Amino acid sequence: MKKVVLAIVITIIIIATALYLTLTHIQTSIPAKIPKVEGKKVLIVLFEGYQPKEYQPVREVLERAGATIDVLAMNKTIDIPYRYYIIDIEDKLSELATKYDAIVIIGGPGVYVRVVGKVPEPGLPHLEKLCRLFHEKGKVVAAICAAPAILAKAGILKGLRATCYPDPALVKILREGGAEYIEKAVIVDDNVVTAWGPPVAKDFVIKICEVLSSKK
Repeated sequence: MKKVVLAIVITIIIIATALYLTLTHIQTSIPAKIPKVEGKKVLIVLFEGYQPKEYQPVREVLERAGATIDVLAMNKTIDIPYRYYIIDIEDKLSELATKYDAIVIIGGPGVYVRVVGKVPEPGLPHLEKLCRLFHEKGKVVAAICAAPAILAKAGILKGLRATCYPDPALVKILREGGAEYIEKAVIVDDNVVTAWGPPVAKDFVIKICEVLSSKK
């Protein structure tokens, strides 16, 4: 009987310890001090084959900071609910650029194959135009991993410092778009935030919050 009780106690301790470590990891995985962005509206852009390890921390931090999030789907096959589909808003791009304070494009393999031309993407010109409108209005434009190449193709990075996933094809697109490519985790230049990939997603979103919080 004593052995059974002891086994139960040990099991409870193990479960409690595992739960504590899990909760501690969750609580410390996102920085405690996040610039507040209450009242700000952010449009997150997702392609089929987006990178969850970028999307999840970006969304979590923005929501914790007080932002309102909506998702723009480049493909109807993304696995989460979305508010807009790029083809349906062709005539509403200016309206969206006025309504939202920032546009954030999440990267991933699905972005890469489209931006380098391996997979055709009919909505890409619309997204490029939307990003230009955000930039022209002085809004925050952000992209991570392969997505900064979209900004380069949109003409937004001309004369700006920027980074991306260090793939030769992507770096070439950035340079052809007039960007000064820099091998750095996250770069902010003229309200444009770029980052190189999933490991720096939290740093990326913190920079977005910093830029957003500086705007009245």
